[in-house]
Amino acid sequence: MRLALLTIAAANALLMCICSSAIAQVTDPCTGITCGGYGNCLVQNGSPVCVCYQGYTLDQTGINCVPAAPPQPIQPAPQPQQYQQPAQPAPQPQQYQEPVQPAQPAQPAPQPQQYQQPAQPTTPAPPPPAVDEASSYSVQTVDQPSGLMLTAGTMQLGGYLALVYGQISMEGMDRRNGASIEVLPTFGYFMIDNLELKLNLIIAKGFGQYFEDSPWDVGAMIGIKYHLQAGSAFFYIGADVGMEVFDYDEGDPYKYVVVAVPLGFLIPLNYHVAIDIGILPTMLFGLGGVRETVISIPVGYLGVQGYF
Repeated sequence: MRLALLTIAAANALLMCICSSAIAQVTDPCTGITCGGYGNCLVQNGSPVCVCYQGYTLDQTGINCVPAAPPQPIQPAPQPQQYQQPAQPAPQPQQYQEPVQPAQPAQPAPQPQQYQQPAQPTTPAPPPPAVDEASSYSVQTVDQPSGLMLTAGTMQLGGYLALVYGQISMEGMDRRNGASIEVLPTFGYFMIDNLELKLNLIIAKGFGQYFEDSPWDVGAMIGIKYHLQAGSAFFYIGADVGMEVFDYDEGDPYKYVVVAVPLGFLIPLNYHVAIDIGILPTMLFGLGGVRETVISIPVGYLGVQGYF
């Protein structure tokens, strides 16, 4: 009995030791905390706190000691820069320099003066005549024609085609009528502005009683013609005199003195070319044994004239 009691007491004592050791392990907050091996764990206010050795410090967890970073050297505050006056060079004494005299050119030997006749005053040229540009149909002066080259020294070359009605009167015979188509080449030269000396050739083919048995007649006339501008066209009038020959099939040719008065208008196409429209009243007087007079009443003519 006594042995049993001793056994129970020993068991109780062992159980109490085991329980106190377990309770102590559960209630110590520093259990398992080594502080990284560089410090000691202390309990403050029920929480573990590591106290690190010298040269170590706590990391972000607060329970581990790590080597402390070396202290950063203190940088001195920057000093403001002071302006330094640049050193001025010592003034050098000026040395006098004698100015260089320019070389004098050799003077030419004096030349004897020659007598010069005084200049005659020049007479200013008269201004050109005023031209009214507001209208292209204004009448221009004769000295400076506009629209066509009709100035002194101008050459003229052209011609026209005419339809002529003729009436012949002969002593002791009835009057006879007829018509002809005439081609008249013309050549001219302007002696002065607007006044032309001209030469006409005549080549004609007649029909009717007047030209019976006369297939052709030829002739030439010389005369003058004066031009006057009227608006955009040019009116002209002239006087011609010459000779015309009728070649009949039988007998000798008939010869006539020709007197004509050309009247017409020139319509410029440009400064050198114009359309010629007009009439040419003509009278023929027989020569030699031809005692007859012919009056030609022109229906009109149309031609082209060139000026250069």
